[in-house]
Amino acid sequence: MNQYPKILADISKQHELTRLAVHPMVKRVEEVVQRHDALSQFYDRIQSPDFSSFTELSERLSSGPYAHALARHRETVDEINASVERMLEPYRETMEKVRLSPGFEALMNIGTAVSRLPPYSDDLATSLRGDLGDWRGSLDWPGDIFTNLDARTDFYRDLGFDRELTSGSLEDSKEGLRCSGLQIPEPHLLDLHTPPLPLADDEETEEAFERTNEAHNWLMRLESELRAFVVRQMEHFYGPNWVETQVPRDILVKWKTKKHRTEKGGAVSRSLIHYADFTDYEKLIVKKDNWRNVFHPYFNRPESVQESFDRLHPIRLDTMHARTITEYDKLLLYVEATRLLHSIR
Repeated sequence: MNQYPKILADISKQHELTRLAVHPMVKRVEEVVQRHDALSQFYDRIQSPDFSSFTELSERLSSGPYAHALARHRETVDEINASVERMLEPYRETMEKVRLSPGFEALMNIGTAVSRLPPYSDDLATSLRGDLGDWRGSLDWPGDIFTNLDARTDFYRDLGFDRELTSGSLEDSKEGLRCSGLQIPEPHLLDLHTPPLPLADDEETEEAFERTNEAHNWLMRLESELRAFVVRQMEHFYGPNWVETQVPRDILVKWKTKKHRTEKGGAVSRSLIHYADFTDYEKLIVKKDNWRNVFHPYFNRPESVQESFDRLHPIRLDTMHARTITEYDKLLLYVEATRLLHSIR
């Protein structure tokens, strides 16, 4: 009889060990099922238009009381049928090509995860590290990645960036980004006016210019919203003098120096935070007391914030200095801008 409590305790312990072992697997299965469902729903939306009713109507008219009148216009009906088939053919070819693109499903999976999971949840951060690489910790930035795009690509791959994400053609990549929900097109001035400068001689260079211009547009919008968010939250908790008390001292000195220099040159006076570098926001957010009092509910873990800003760092530098960016950069920008905006809005 004295053995029963020990037996029951062993059974209870075994049950708990089993639960701990199985739970992560169950979560992973649920995630896979969710992604599969999302892809299935997407593919359902892109099926070829149903023209069966048109065909059925044509057959009924051919044998009904209107057959005589239809016979006189048989050639017109045949032309319509042929036109419908010609309309569908490019559609079928395009969608088949997109389905076969190696990175298409991976992009769809990222888009599904970013849209469905909280932007800085542990689940999303872990999932993105599997696709975009693990950027946690203090990164050693090789100097040549800011001027050599091949070196940057190698650097991303060393961190774990999945090369399959951009392994398809440029058109496949665009379609994958559009369908994934990560791409938010903005109106372009060039759509309304003649380009002030001639376009590049080769398509690849022109695509690089367009990609970088779009990234610059996104980053300006992102930084503007991020700045407004930081000011709003810090003033709410610390009051109007938060800059003097809560900004790390070295950053505050830098802001004041830049403000003094630009105003001396005749620039309009602005509040100090307008002189922040993009990377300053990360340091301000993860500063221990600011994190504890203000930002933790929005970003969950400091290392996730650090990853977001590090993934954007090379892109921000290039777009500010008229250097083109890669397709890898473009995907990193779409993912991290989406996460940040979802979190702060």
